[in-house]
Amino acid sequence: MKTLTTGLILFILWSAGSTYYYVCKIKNLCCDQTEEKTIVVKNEPPKEAPVVQPLAVPDSLILHFDYNDTTFIPEKELKAYAKRAKEYLEEHPDQKLYITGNTDATGSEAFNLRLGLERAVNAEEYFTDMGIDKDRIVIKSNSKDEPVASNKTSEGRAENRRVRIYIQ
Repeated sequence: MKTLTTGLILFILWSAGSTYYYVCKIKNLCCDQTEEKTIVVKNEPPKEAPVVQPLAVPDSLILHFDYNDTTFIPEKELKAYAKRAKEYLEEHPDQKLYITGNTDATGSEAFNLRLGLERAVNAEEYFTDMGIDKDRIVIKSNSKDEPVASNKTSEGRAENRRVRIYIQ
């Protein structure tokens, strides 16, 4: 009986020792072990912020019209200009989009004033449809007062039938 008791005690000690070794040393699950955690801070130089170039004000755009006509078809150049103008105006809330309608010298002053204004209004509608606030757009008609070419030739009159769009 003495041998059996000694064997049982040795078995219990061996079981407790191997369990302790497995749980505490191999798995690191013992509660009484306090492990100090070290936080490593790398002193890296601050990253430079990327240099953001401010948008340049888009150049003015000229749209030409047929004789006695106020409609235009938005082409690729106008669409690109409208996109750039919108982005620029969003970054510069103090700036406005100006649209000036012009005509050739054919017709009366009152007729040309109305025709130039209708051309400017049609262009304004396009820009408001693109998302530019109507309060940021200024329209006017120069009628036939500021020609860029001679009104004596058909080519010159065609150059004068226009809308100028610019930002200031």
